[in-house]
Amino acid sequence: MDHRVSAEQFCLGVWKAYMENHKYDLLHEVMDERLTVIGTGAHEISRTAEEFAASMAREETSWSGTFHMEPKWIQATPLSEVIYNVIGEMAARENADDRIIYDFDFRFTMILRHIHDNDWKIMHVHQSVADRYQSEEEFFPQKITEQSNRLLQEKIEAKTAELEEATKKIIYYSQYDSLTDVFNKHFCEEAVETNMKQYPHGIMVMLDMDSFKLVNDRYGHPFGDVVLKRLADTLKESFADSVIGRIGGDEFILYMPFSKEPDDAVIYDRATQFQARWDVYKKQLGVDDIGGVSMGVTSYPKHGCNFDTLWNCADRALYQVKNHRKGAIHFYQDS
Repeated sequence: MDHRVSAEQFCLGVWKAYMENHKYDLLHEVMDERLTVIGTGAHEISRTAEEFAASMAREETSWSGTFHMEPKWIQATPLSEVIYNVIGEMAARENADDRIIYDFDFRFTMILRHIHDNDWKIMHVHQSVADRYQSEEEFFPQKITEQSNRLLQEKIEAKTAELEEATKKIIYYSQYDSLTDVFNKHFCEEAVETNMKQYPHGIMVMLDMDSFKLVNDRYGHPFGDVVLKRLADTLKESFADSVIGRIGGDEFILYMPFSKEPDDAVIYDRATQFQARWDVYKKQLGVDDIGGVSMGVTSYPKHGCNFDTLWNCADRALYQVKNHRKGAIHFYQDS
């Protein structure tokens, strides 16, 4: 009776159970007592079933990887009524996301002894990895080292590019507010402190939108995010030479460095130009009840010589304008 299909299915099942599911107990169940094995490594030779069992025991405790297996072709040939020779080729791809993926094709020869029905014992396994780059004209893979190195280099370059892109993202998110694309509070503070060391004068402006909570409550937070993005874009257009950071919610900070002490009228003029531009842009959002922007202004080094002191003064100036005249500009005054 011809059992070729059963033999082929048995071999495929053994490879999948071993390389995909780590079913080492199944290997012990299907080993013939006369089993011999030749693997792909120079050391992978088992002359007896006992040697193979010992090598599998070592592997089970030291290797936790898995592969996804796909058969490429398989062929069973009966050698006698109970002995079958099965040859085939499998594609294996490592299941891993944290390193260079190892994938390869391998060929195998398996000698099986038929017991009954779909029950088989493995008498011999010979596994080999073909050189995919060896040409038909080559009797031996003369260029295997060169080609393997090239393939490895390509994978390293691809992984390097992936890591570089991931590094760029890490750097970006450590410095920028992802919603508005301006500096986050931490990096804004560093940038302001750096400008204080480089320039003898500076102006800090703390600002927020008037009644922004009503925008979120009435139109939803996604629309509120759109408003914040538009506000940040308006700030970048109006104060392109300044440090701009989002402190939280709808609160932003500007820092304008100067080589000499600026006149309040110059700052007031730039602030009013920004507010006029914002009045135009907010109308383009299609709703009529988006608030204006209140601004508290303070001066370095007159009102403070570090970020925290200057921020505190700017915040107090903003508090004054919010309580007395929203949408206006207020210069901090020592009291």
